[in-house]
Amino acid sequence: VLFRSEFKVDWLENIALGQRPRDDVRKSEQEVQLGLSYRRDRFLAFGEIKLIADQVVFDDDTPRISEKAIERGEMWLLFQRVFDSNYSVQIGRQNFLEPRLWWWDEDLDAARFYYTREPWRFYVAVAEELGRVSTNEDFIDPEQEDVKRLLGYANWISSARFNLKGFFLAQRDDSDTPPIDGV
Repeated sequence: VLFRSEFKVDWLENIALGQRPRDDVRKSEQEVQLGLSYRRDRFLAFGEIKLIADQVVFDDDTPRISEKAIERGEMWLLFQRVFDSNYSVQIGRQNFLEPRLWWWDEDLDAARFYYTREPWRFYVAVAEELGRVSTNEDFIDPEQEDVKRLLGYANWISSARFNLKGFFLAQRDDSDTPPIDGV
């Protein structure tokens, strides 16, 4: 079981940069995250859900803005060493993290195939957003909808002092293109 809570408050004073009174703004963000995992032999399941509440309060008569949502985090199944081989398969919403964050750090709906045999480690994945992430959205984010990704990673460990890594990312956007002057 994973439990994490985060609370953040920002107070912005005199945001109009003038002598206008009562233009201060307070923003608060709360997030509670719950994750559950299950392991049996070479099978691992993981699910994560996030409860989010954001609020913006103005000092003047502007109404406060509140937003609450439930978001799906990582939710995946991992089958390790399938048929006693060097191959593993992971299916579901999973995190793709490149250690230096130059390429990616995203949760994506994907199928990922691993190969591990010293001194090599590989994975290749196919990803496409399958559903909305948050309850406060009625649709898949338009920047993510119908975007297909092929991701790859290779690592060759020659010695404790020498390590060679390679990354691959191909992306194809098959979403509809709105007409010029269209909404």
